[in-house]
Amino acid sequence: MIRHNGHPVLRHHFDSVVASRNETTGLVRMHKGKKTDRIDGAVASAMAVSRAVAGESNKSHYSDPNFKSLADLMEEAA
Repeated sequence: MIRHNGHPVLRHHFDSVVASRNETTGLVRMHKGKKTDRIDGAVASAMAVSRAVAGESNKSHYSDPNFKSLADLMEEAA
């Protein structure tokens, strides 16, 4: 269960989700019940929960001292 404090758009997105399990892999997939439904918020929420459970860092690549931006690479090439 995902708690969203009754946000109307997010509630609509979750209400529009249909879940199905792939018989071969066992993976569960979220898809629209109708072609006109919107489920973007529900999918984004599921992705965020997945990352949180996996313990992925939210550090930016830009905070890595070895990260080179496009400007850095162009400067080196010049």
